[in-house]
Amino acid sequence: GYFVIWEDGRTTGNLSDIYAQKYDKNGVALWAKDGIAVVATTNNEVFAPSSFYGTDTRYKSHACTDSAGGFFVAWDNPDNGNSDVRLQHILPDGSRRFDDAGYVLINRTGQNDPINYQEAQLIADGRKGFFISYIRGNRSGGYRDLFVRNYKEENGALRYNGGGQMDVYGEIQLVPTQCGNRGDLVYPDVNPKDYHIYPDGQGGCNVAFAYYLTSIVTTSTNGLVGFNRLCRVKKESHVTTRRTANLPSVPDPSAPPYNEQSFIYKKDTVLQLYNLSYSTFQTSCTIGNTGVIVNTNYVIADHGQGFLQASDGTREAEFAKGAIATVDGASDINANIIAASVKATRTGSDFWYKRVLVLPQEIYDSVPYELSSDTEYIGSGYRLTPIDPLTKINEGYDTLLGSASYQDYDFALAASNNRIFAAGKIWGPTSAYDPILINMAQMQVDRITRDSVAVHWQTPKGGTTIGKEVFTSPGAYYGNPFIATDQRGNALFSIINRERFIQVSPVADGGRLVWGAMGRSIGSGYVGTQTYQVYTPYATMNPVNGTAVIAWVNQGSFSSTGKDILMRHLDSLNYYNTMPPVRGVGVISPNYASSGTFANPVTLSGLSHTWNYFEGFNTATGVQSTMAAVFDDYNLGNTTASAIDNTNLDGTRIRKYNGVPYLDRNYTIGVENNPNGAATINVQLYFTSAQFAALQAVDATIASPADLVVIKQPKGTVENPTAYVPVAGEELISPTAWSAVDGGYYIQIPVKSFSYFFIKKNDAVLPVKWVSMTAERAAGNTALVYWKVTNEVSVKSYLVQYSEDGVHYKDGCTMNANGSGAYQCSFPISSGKYFVKIKETDLDGRSAYSSTAVIDIVKAGMHFIVSPNPVKTDAVLRYTVPAATDASLRLVSASGAVVWMSRTVLTASGTVPIPMRGLAAGLYHLQIRTKTTSESIAVTKE
Repeated sequence: GYFVIWEDGRTTGNLSDIYAQKYDKNGVALWAKDGIAVVATTNNEVFAPSSFYGTDTRYKSHACTDSAGGFFVAWDNPDNGNSDVRLQHILPDGSRRFDDAGYVLINRTGQNDPINYQEAQLIADGRKGFFISYIRGNRSGGYRDLFVRNYKEENGALRYNGGGQMDVYGEIQLVPTQCGNRGDLVYPDVNPKDYHIYPDGQGGCNVAFAYYLTSIVTTSTNGLVGFNRLCRVKKESHVTTRRTANLPSVPDPSAPPYNEQSFIYKKDTVLQLYNLSYSTFQTSCTIGNTGVIVNTNYVIADHGQGFLQASDGTREAEFAKGAIATVDGASDINANIIAASVKATRTGSDFWYKRVLVLPQEIYDSVPYELSSDTEYIGSGYRLTPIDPLTKINEGYDTLLGSASYQDYDFALAASNNRIFAAGKIWGPTSAYDPILINMAQMQVDRITRDSVAVHWQTPKGGTTIGKEVFTSPGAYYGNPFIATDQRGNALFSIINRERFIQVSPVADGGRLVWGAMGRSIGSGYVGTQTYQVYTPYATMNPVNGTAVIAWVNQGSFSSTGKDILMRHLDSLNYYNTMPPVRGVGVISPNYASSGTFANPVTLSGLSHTWNYFEGFNTATGVQSTMAAVFDDYNLGNTTASAIDNTNLDGTRIRKYNGVPYLDRNYTIGVENNPNGAATINVQLYFTSAQFAALQAVDATIASPADLVVIKQPKGTVENPTAYVPVAGEELISPTAWSAVDGGYYIQIPVKSFSYFFIKKNDAVLPVKWVSMTAERAAGNTALVYWKVTNEVSVKSYLVQYSEDGVHYKDGCTMNANGSGAYQCSFPISSGKYFVKIKETDLDGRSAYSSTAVIDIVKAGMHFIVSPNPVKTDAVLRYTVPAATDASLRLVSASGAVVWMSRTVLTASGTVPIPMRGLAAGLYHLQIRTKTTSESIAVTKE
């Protein structure tokens, strides 16, 4: 199940309280209607405050489970301009563990106390406890300190397991004296402006923070990124630290005496990784009659600073955050990913970019090596390297997302298994007037040798552009993206579009959005015929089963009833060939004389390799419906679609030209980068059942959408012409496919450019009909293609074309038509993956395309067989693979329904049972997908 927790203003005075609801895995509410009160006081309780520096609070955690059916939540309790940090533990039945006002975790000494405690964050520790963090500062804003602590609730009391201030910093200031310069220890003002806590994967807590450092020594101010960690003691440990003490004037690191300290660390306590460590030594001299003057000098120990500086010293940094990625296979390290926006100067002007730092983080058995016994490295409180060298990783800085010339935004960072994801808004490459881009980046941690791993880019460095804001009407204006992950390497992308609806998609390798460019929309953006506004969508994925829940705040633009919380359940997110249903077809334009209905624009970069749908809204009925779709396999850029309907469908009138009827809907599709013959793009045009029936009513020879043809015209000066008039350069395009859908039909056509589209009956000789087409790899890296056709009238030839990327095709082989209806030809290929299609050309020069087949990569050493086949009860998959690999298995019925699925690890050879005894007789397909290949096996159930 899951929890939904929100700030609620239902009380008198519109004060903000905190409420929550619990749901089971089927979405059934388990607590009182409209939720239970987590806290209800006379103050404004804010559990997700906007930080002082405007951070998107969705990237910070304010609640966590107690691992027993309840949850903890922390919030800021403001009072008279000050605030303290409070906590509540909600038990599985919805009751409160602490009193109504919550547990006062950090309390001021009084109402006028000038110290604030605020901006709390909270994460679970995996041991039924939690880590809580907060900022301590004075009311005037003169300083801000960062604390992280670990607690466990036991019978109504909190047991403290350790923690402390994470941003302690010291410098040595040289002070002139009568006896030379003396080294004094001073504490510069470290001012964390925003921070992020995240699990370290071993029961501990990492913290990354952006801060200003006002150096006392250099009197300069820098914006930097810091890192610290609370490490979990996994078993009781005896630790000895050894430091030099009373150093001579010229320190000798090997000289005694030593100052040794011995500690016993108890299991389940937490230790701060970086602490300020220093030693002292004395110098003296005699000045006249004043006698001996003694100076005590301070020396900060090597690597003994209070936290790790995790940036490369640029002028300013913000939005710091982190994530842990694991190494594929057994390892003694994880990859600690720290990222932030940093500001730099380029040719005299400021620009922002996202930077990422990769650090190894040891997987230890007691305490990390930095905190374990020191017997060799004199002068330090901890060892710099372990006794046995850790697995090597390509640690260091790199650019995560592209640079922005004008304004910076927060960004999303998440990791799951060995995959790392990031997405963010980028304000133009050169100036403030450039469109805002949405970039997606993906990295992956891969093993290189037994004792080395590397972080590899799965997208180009800096990410790829998956979307772009459009300022025309209707436009596309995006909020900050959000990425949720599970524990199996899957990710879910979400983003607000125009504050009216949310778009979501699973993320495949290479940062590809599986459900299309910028994802599919949830909801229409309307309540009835009025627009609504959505805020702060938050998604969470189930750790293991490929499902997710996304919730958001909704308020109608014209509503006086306040705000609602809506949510949606998503499933099959770990199967990248599972697509959401297409929205049905309906009438869009309210009247014949209108200028048409415009869909929200989409930026198509050729990256998603799937259909992207354009939906129109009927302002009279409040119905949103699909108008058109474009397959995204070419960089078309900003793509717009609109349509116009003749809604007079009473049978007394249908549009005609010179007595020839044509469909009561026409379309305009415009693109930023028109291919103009450089590529063939597949397009689907949708129309209603009533519109098709009206066309059939005046021409009884139209039996199905297969009898239609599309008239494509060059674009004129208007967006949507209200009527068809022949123009020079228009062409007829025969559909390559059609299908009935909810409320109507679509026909699919290949185009080489975009403009106006009309639909009428095809009066020409019917094109060839494709019966089948297959392509396979023969011996010697040869592609062998077979196809069958019917209605082979006036056909001149067939040209087989192939492509390595599905976009740019080359000619493979040609066959002249001979009337047989059955053909085959071959051409040489290499060992990669290929897309194959066939172009049929008529004697009059018109052409049509077959569907596309795929020749997969060479499956060296892989072999799959299902037995028995046909099967009466259950079947077994028998396999041989060259090395152990993760695999997903799905059994799909002839209608396309998934009837069984499993995720497993295939060893060198073995079997997997396929349960089929309860299934109806018929044909099924077992789909097998690994990291390197995919295969489908037909299985017959008797």
